[in-house]
Amino acid sequence: MKQFGFTIPQQGAPPSPVIISRHPRENAMNYKLLSETALAFIDHESFDAQLTCALKKLCTSLQLSRVYVFLDGKERATMGAIHEWCAEGVTRQWMQDVPYETYASWKNLLVAERKILASDIAWLPEDVQRMLDTHGVKSLFAYPIEFNREIAGFVGFDDTVRQRLWDAEEVALMTAAARMISAFYERDVLRQQLPGGVPSRIANAADESIHDPLTGLHNKRYVFERLKGFDAEYARLGRNFCVSIIDLDNFKNVNYSYGSDAGDFILQEFGKLLNETIRPYDVCGRFGGEEFIVVSVNASATETVFMIERLMNTMRSRVFVFNGMEIRIRFSCGIASVSEFTPENMSVDTLVETANRRMYAAKQSGRDRFVIPSPTV
Repeated sequence: MKQFGFTIPQQGAPPSPVIISRHPRENAMNYKLLSETALAFIDHESFDAQLTCALKKLCTSLQLSRVYVFLDGKERATMGAIHEWCAEGVTRQWMQDVPYETYASWKNLLVAERKILASDIAWLPEDVQRMLDTHGVKSLFAYPIEFNREIAGFVGFDDTVRQRLWDAEEVALMTAAARMISAFYERDVLRQQLPGGVPSRIANAADESIHDPLTGLHNKRYVFERLKGFDAEYARLGRNFCVSIIDLDNFKNVNYSYGSDAGDFILQEFGKLLNETIRPYDVCGRFGGEEFIVVSVNASATETVFMIERLMNTMRSRVFVFNGMEIRIRFSCGIASVSEFTPENMSVDTLVETANRRMYAAKQSGRDRFVIPSPTV
């Protein structure tokens, strides 16, 4: 069985991975568990709950850290999670709208290998390795989800605690679980193609309750969920992140002078510009009204300032045209870094409130500017 890290010699190889042992009775119980879950396959409405329970028990038995299901988004330009289970103490990622270029190498690897079995991620392609390292993955198994013989997603099993040598029973169990999940979601697609079919959960699961309907950006709820994950990663791994709160200056004047439709247009256009400016793995969303939030992942305050300056300079030169009317608008911004706070004083709410307070300080200082942490941060 091919396992990346044991087929190609490499200098500076890490310590030998761990082999997890368990009683044969445990494996038998896991197969029985999957069989019971397959029966729930008949009941379309109860399958998700049954699947969550089964994956929790399976992954606990196999001492795994995380399992997740990813599917292609619209026109296969993005990919997002539709299911995720994490062991206690493991950060939930719940990644959405991941651009194709971010995971292209990963998908190509799945196409070439039909599955990814990695005892040590250091043996995977460099860009894939960077992506996995961001989430603390040490070993993983990934199996493709196929529709009409094309890869449309994958099921991933992570170990974030140790490098491990996967044994045949583990791979067989994970493969069986992945094939069952793939069959279920393929059936969901086929049901959509039948007269009177039910709404597809595949089309809706990744978008449901996480996007702002006007701008298409993530909503406040989703961003706060991600912030909790980044906070946990900072506490565990020391990965810095920053929050920027952006508020469009004198936005009420736009609504008053040009109408609410023009205001909605500005919000949509700014949302597009914001999404184009940040890095693929950063997170941005509409915070409410004319306020937006950006989470700069694994970035210092200095790096975040460069991004905000770039966005601010673009806005200063940008003229928005709505129904023949030219509209210019600026913004004020406050930036806060997690490294400003001690572990005792740090919380997601405190970080966001600090950035928000600095945004208002920028407005009081004359607008069209930002307020940042002290240079020592």
